[in-house]
Amino acid sequence: MILATCQHDKSHRHGKDRQGRQRYKCALCSETFVEPVAKPLGDLRISMKDATTIRGMLMEGMSIRSAERLAASTFT
Repeated sequence: MILATCQHDKSHRHGKDRQGRQRYKCALCSETFVEPVAKPLGDLRISMKDATTIRGMLMEGMSIRSAERLAASTFT
């Protein structure tokens, strides 16, 4: 079930948005919405693997500057 702001149960597909995500339209109130997208890293643009590697470096006691320097040379 896709949760819309209107909270009605009846909806149907209604094209796609600019990012290519499926849009839906409520059959009762005609409001359009898209499925919520899971973003575990927020607005970060790196892969989950790279983020966990950097987090591991920081958890082991590496300084932020050292982790940044290694990440810049390794992941770019």
